[in-house]
Amino acid sequence: MAGGSAFTEQILSTGGRLELQPDAIERLMKACDKLADDMENLARRARLELGVDEFGLGERHPNLHSAQQLAQKFRSKAIGGSGIDSENTAVGLFTSHRDHALEMKAMLQRVLDAYRAQEASTIGNLEGIGIDE
Repeated sequence: MAGGSAFTEQILSTGGRLELQPDAIERLMKACDKLADDMENLARRARLELGVDEFGLGERHPNLHSAQQLAQKFRSKAIGGSGIDSENTAVGLFTSHRDHALEMKAMLQRVLDAYRAQEASTIGNLEGIGIDE
């Protein structure tokens, strides 16, 4: 949301013009939903496909400790664990992108709601002084 606020402030402070097209905002919101769904699907796939018990590196062999460690490192990097922060994993990355898309959609919804409220108010004011739309 800070990025959206900074963008708006930049436009307003430079005397630029900010135009809003409600149908474009609605399309952007749908794109945010699609991106969020895609990222959730990728996170789910990463959990299933990369969080496996065996990678085929020989990690089941009791004497191949390096293979066991490598398999654990792959698993941790994919889904988390072993001290790896969530945002540094495949699942964490996809989840972060999903969350950002949903935050962007929420910000766009607030902008659209404010626009529609202002438009309704303006129409009401114009009708109040006898001017038709």
